[in-house]
Amino acid sequence: MQWVKAEQLKESRAVIIGYNPYTLQPSKIIDYYMGDAFLFAGMTGYGKSILAGNIAVELSSRRNIIIFDYKGDYKNLKHINFENKDRMFNCIPDLVYIHRFGFKLQDFTNSFDWEMMGMTPNGANICASKAKMFLYHRNSVDKFKELIEEIAVFGKNDKAEAWKATKQSVLAKLNGLRHCFVGNEAIDITYANIDEIRYKGIPFYVSDWKYFARKHKHICLNLNSEFSPQKAQLFAGKIMNEIEPIMQEISPVILIEEAHKLCPEFVDEANVPYSMIKILHYLKELHKKGVKLILISQYPHQLQNEVLDEVKRFFIGKLQNIKGHSKLDDMFRLSSALTYNFMDNHREFWHFAPLYNEKEIFAPYDSYTFYEKRK
Repeated sequence: MQWVKAEQLKESRAVIIGYNPYTLQPSKIIDYYMGDAFLFAGMTGYGKSILAGNIAVELSSRRNIIIFDYKGDYKNLKHINFENKDRMFNCIPDLVYIHRFGFKLQDFTNSFDWEMMGMTPNGANICASKAKMFLYHRNSVDKFKELIEEIAVFGKNDKAEAWKATKQSVLAKLNGLRHCFVGNEAIDITYANIDEIRYKGIPFYVSDWKYFARKHKHICLNLNSEFSPQKAQLFAGKIMNEIEPIMQEISPVILIEEAHKLCPEFVDEANVPYSMIKILHYLKELHKKGVKLILISQYPHQLQNEVLDEVKRFFIGKLQNIKGHSKLDDMFRLSSALTYNFMDNHREFWHFAPLYNEKEIFAPYDSYTFYEKRK
């Protein structure tokens, strides 16, 4: 039996992550075609999204790509990576970019989904049962609220369904969740071809996320059109839950922008974000099915500790917040991780993979300093 060396794999399964700022030669890592997790950390504007976009393009020829885009940083990946003057990386022309989308009430017939929206167990059961009454509410939040308002409470008659406090809590939370739901006027793009998905002022709707993820190899979802962290957490968790049954089939690379928002360190135990539950599950279990997660954050100290424990490769740029420095330093026990003397005017990243005993300094190809250095 002949063993394959890591150097041979690096050539056959190499992913270009940037260039060595001293030699200007490409820096490469091995894509094992296995599920693992990356973390990109660095101050705002340092180039994390550029690096993540380049790797997404690099992997798109071989893997499915799903991007949970918190702020809309990746919309240019579909047409052209216009910052990329060297054309080392181009774009993903068959990327389906969706913003302004939502769910319908008929999608929430499971009480677990309602609990993930902050409902109490009793309130969640009530909402799930009322969501099944489609012929009455027809995906109208106002009609759905009428169903809740008609619920009899204990102390008035023998047919009571809920306590008064539970009923009032449900109605109050529905007001805050209104922007998460779309009505029947939304455009169902589940079976649409990529050239038919054009935003024209009417929200999008996907009735079958498993079919949609099978149909389109590369998907980018803008989670935060209304700048609501709760909405982004709900949408990311719900979608990850919906497509989980086909993970082994499509084996995607999943990019999660602003990971500290979707998987925060400090949460109320009674209201754990939907996105956190699913991200942790993906990291701990679905890597066995080939799923690769790329987490991007400028505040690594705000990430859930369990998430950091699952990361296999760290890509660390300059960090302004001392808490981010101290947390990663404590993890690695290596002062060189964060006190490396970065070259002037270079936006470099320190790549460290403890499991594979790999470390190096590199800069993404989109860094303007690459072109200045070559002049």
